[in-house]
Amino acid sequence: MTGALERRGELQRLARVLDVQPDELGALDGADVATLRQLRHAVADRLLEQSREQFSRAVALGDALPASVAAKLAQHVMGPVLGGRAAALLSPRKAGDLARRLPADFLADVACHVDVRKVGPLLEDIDRGTMAEAGEHLRRRGEWVVLGAFVGHVRDDVVADLLDGFDGEALLRSGAVIEDPSRIDAVVAMLTDSRLDGLLDAADEHALWTDVVSLNVHLCDAQLQRIASAVERLSGPRIEALAALLAGDDELRAAALPITERLSPAFLADVAAEVDLGRVGGILEGIPTATLAEAAAELGRREAWPLLGRLMTVLPDDVLADLRPDLDDELVRRAEAATADAGESPAARPGDDAAAAVTESPPSPATRG
Repeated sequence: MTGALERRGELQRLARVLDVQPDELGALDGADVATLRQLRHAVADRLLEQSREQFSRAVALGDALPASVAAKLAQHVMGPVLGGRAAALLSPRKAGDLARRLPADFLADVACHVDVRKVGPLLEDIDRGTMAEAGEHLRRRGEWVVLGAFVGHVRDDVVADLLDGFDGEALLRSGAVIEDPSRIDAVVAMLTDSRLDGLLDAADEHALWTDVVSLNVHLCDAQLQRIASAVERLSGPRIEALAALLAGDDELRAAALPITERLSPAFLADVAAEVDLGRVGGILEGIPTATLAEAAAELGRREAWPLLGRLMTVLPDDVLADLRPDLDDELVRRAEAATADAGESPAARPGDDAAAAVTESPPSPATRG
């Protein structure tokens, strides 16, 4: 799954270098991420080399002219495409001087055509305000791939300035295509808990849960726990929608394990009271047995026997077999009795003919905020 997102990002970057649309690159359908990246770098190198002499003369001319005149030539004569390629030959000092004199929207245009491998060292001399303003233009245009490429080459304080203007959707769309995935953990660490909540709300509203899950492999334990805590703060309907999505997609559910295995027993007990377990029982397969046992004990402490009985009913057979030794015999007896009183068979499993009898949830309490 993560590989599919990385490949999508590479196709978008290659399409930008070739000045075509990604869907015009169908001939590369069999190419992997590494091959696409090598091709992109080779094309970018070739474009620079075939015009290196002309670019060198233009840069030398700019060095001989007052900075204000050089900036006007860069904007009105070279333009963003040639300017982006020629930027690789600038000195850091000259790059910073020109950037201060060029409008932010033009710098955003140039950013779409630079090779970040070659201009990365130049970024240190461009002030934070200029970078943030250009980044805001890119955000408004939806240039997620461009933003994702620069994250690995700018200082944390500049990234923090850029993130201030991002809503949850922008964070997800740019984060999913960060070219240097080793930076993802640091970026997530910059987000407050409320920003993480907004990120998950955006995932639900814009069907971007795959993008959220793709971040897992790049996060440390602390950030994974923060994501899990944000999941626990989702409203009941959004929890049910997410759980149903995971239950119906084996690959997505497996990728989400670093989050689901960190969900707390108390949260799982709350979920049992709020969602249709007949729809989402499959997600429970990825939660540690000890956590499920504690969630069952919590339902017992609440004397929520029908809910506990239903939870046991929808658990996959192998999960229930692992769980039963950890459950108190009296707790199991009362749960099964409540299930029998409701006319449901504890032996029924999703997919059996008897499963039709357990697909309607008992009345739920008011959902959490």
